[in-house]
Amino acid sequence: MSEYVTVESKQTCPDCGAVSHRPHRGKSIARCAVCRSKHAGEVMEKYRNTPERMEKHRADSRRYFAEHGQDIRVYAEARLRYEYKIDYEDWARMYEKQWGMCPGCYTRLSFDRWTHVDHNHETGEVRGLLCHACNLTLGLAKEEIGTLARLIYYLEDHGAVEDDSFAEVNDPWREPDPCDMGPQ
Repeated sequence: MSEYVTVESKQTCPDCGAVSHRPHRGKSIARCAVCRSKHAGEVMEKYRNTPERMEKHRADSRRYFAEHGQDIRVYAEARLRYEYKIDYEDWARMYEKQWGMCPGCYTRLSFDRWTHVDHNHETGEVRGLLCHACNLTLGLAKEEIGTLARLIYYLEDHGAVEDDSFAEVNDPWREPDPCDMGPQ
């Protein structure tokens, strides 16, 4: 029977000179806990979303799309055809039918990765377009109406208030009221 021997290596922190008994793994520098925390804060500060950094990112994105825009569109349309058996015209018809809004929360939709084609996972039938949050909500609830209904009752029991004024005014799916039409 062979015995396993564990060797504890001592490393010296390159920043403060403290001796660390933490085993050195990979190519990272073996800093002590205090210096690791400090270094992480410096890295976060370096990559913080400052206005200058955001403007540089926007400029880089515009330049990339100008150079590769056609490739991005071709890829997006191929993905629609492969995953959902629809083309861009079908997507555009759904978008127009929904007035460019998510039917769950009424946020504005756009042709990007945050707009999802909602579909039945068993039959593959496309139902419409959803924002990322509503699509995630349906997915986490496993598309079970009972789960969603119980969550509504739970929120009502714990004091959640529905903002009916927003729904009445901004609901694009409600039937138009003839009284709201004004003089004919």
